[in-house]
Amino acid sequence: MIMKRILSILTALLFITSGTSQENDYVTLSGKILNANLDSIQLTHWSGFKKTIKVNNDGTFKDTLKVNHFNTFNLSLRRKDNQPTLYLKNGYNLNVAVTTDGYENTVSFSGKGAEANNYLTAKRLNTAAIKGNDIFEFCSRDEDDFATKVTSIKTKNLELLNKMPHLGADFKTFEIQNIKYDELLDYAFYFFLQRNKTAFSKDKNIPEYNAPEGFMPDEFFNFKFDNDLLYQNSASYWQLSFIKLNRSFNIKKVKNEVDIKYLDSVFKIIKIDALKNDMAIQFSRSLLRNKETPEAKTYYHYFINHNQIDKATKQKIKVSYEGSDTKQATLASNTIALKKGDVSPKFVNYKTPNSEAMSLEDFKGKYVYIDVWATWCGPCKKEIPSLKAIEKKYHDKNIEFVSISVDANYAFNTWKKMVKEKELTGIQLFADNAFKSEFIQDYGIRSIPRFILIDPNGNVLESSAPRPSDEKLVTLFDTLDI
Repeated sequence: MIMKRILSILTALLFITSGTSQENDYVTLSGKILNANLDSIQLTHWSGFKKTIKVNNDGTFKDTLKVNHFNTFNLSLRRKDNQPTLYLKNGYNLNVAVTTDGYENTVSFSGKGAEANNYLTAKRLNTAAIKGNDIFEFCSRDEDDFATKVTSIKTKNLELLNKMPHLGADFKTFEIQNIKYDELLDYAFYFFLQRNKTAFSKDKNIPEYNAPEGFMPDEFFNFKFDNDLLYQNSASYWQLSFIKLNRSFNIKKVKNEVDIKYLDSVFKIIKIDALKNDMAIQFSRSLLRNKETPEAKTYYHYFINHNQIDKATKQKIKVSYEGSDTKQATLASNTIALKKGDVSPKFVNYKTPNSEAMSLEDFKGKYVYIDVWATWCGPCKKEIPSLKAIEKKYHDKNIEFVSISVDANYAFNTWKKMVKEKELTGIQLFADNAFKSEFIQDYGIRSIPRFILIDPNGNVLESSAPRPSDEKLVTLFDTLDI
């Protein structure tokens, strides 16, 4: 009898002990935001994931999240720059303290998971101290100076990583690779920005930029699309994947060398399922623009029947190609355009070059022609003279011409400088979070330039309006009561 009671007590203690030591299979994220009048914040990921978290009147917030496919997130603080990167794992109980000052954020972490996230914050500050906030200025230096700076960033971040004793082995292994791809991405930006300078120079006698022998790392040319962990969690690896594949595709397309055989060769070298689906969206968006051509139909059937593209991606391609009148289908695909008569998504407090805030509501009662562009976009810049001419032609009419830059936050000064140097007219605005801005995502914008026409009531007239260089734009304007 006594033995049975002892066994019962031991069993109960074992149950209690095992129950209390078991980690939660979700993340608890809490914190407080000071000096910011925000009613919500967002966790976002470049895959399109977005989770909105309510912020209380006193600036506190708390929510839970089950981490499945990726561990790296951006904490989006609306209308603020320097948005922190978070590393989250199931079982974390992470507290975030954010102090905002203008467009700057000071972030610190405590609780379980704090060390990895404090490391990421320190790494970002390390990088910014050497690189600055303007990638275009950073890439304007000569090759030797640039290489020295990039090596210094890598060295300091590796030293920082090794000083953090309690980081898990998995995180350290991942981060060592991530730092390497940060370096490769800097070289990629340098190479392509130098190429763009010569390609769009007014002096046509300047030869195309070619990097000196040995300047570009071999890994840039031998980049392999085979690491799912890095693709889901390293922004640098993700961007490199898109840069390499999109550039190859665009070069082939210009030369009229894109065919089924070429697409098969691309999918063959990609070992990451998510990247195959992402590139299917990218390629189909370009190849299916002229839907009525036999070539578009051939490509459409290729994507829809491809056995390595998942059902969700095929559905997005199908909705984009065939169209749909249902709201549900619109929400199911970021590629589909809003219909004429739909209430336009809003943008709020986008910055002017003088850092004043303007919103779509400020233009209520007028037609609004929106140009979505970026300083690095060659086709966008080619439209500038035509846009200026259109603005001049309709200057005294009931229409506002609004140009929205989707440059990265660190390029604000570069954008501001270009606005001044090129004497850009109309209303010049800077989106709050580049391509991840809610307004940009709601319109399904994944490539630029993109032009939008909104009526005086704030409804969509054309979600993909003609370009300024297209004679159809004047024909369209002349049908309006402006």
